[in-house]
Amino acid sequence: MIYFSATTMGFYDTEIHASTAIPKDAKEITKATRDSMVKGQAKAILAADENGYPILQDPLASET
Repeated sequence: MIYFSATTMGFYDTEIHASTAIPKDAKEITKATRDSMVKGQAKAILAADENGYPILQDPLASET
């Protein structure tokens, strides 16, 4: 399973990380979502929505 933590802004994979290493706020996401977020960081900023799930934000939007 793959998780995203809004507190660390990081992704965690149970095939790599021990369950004790995954932050308590982590939300389960799909591999496709993780891959999309990682790829999207080339043009956008990784952020978390109000529910703690990963989203991509326009970098110019954060400057206003």
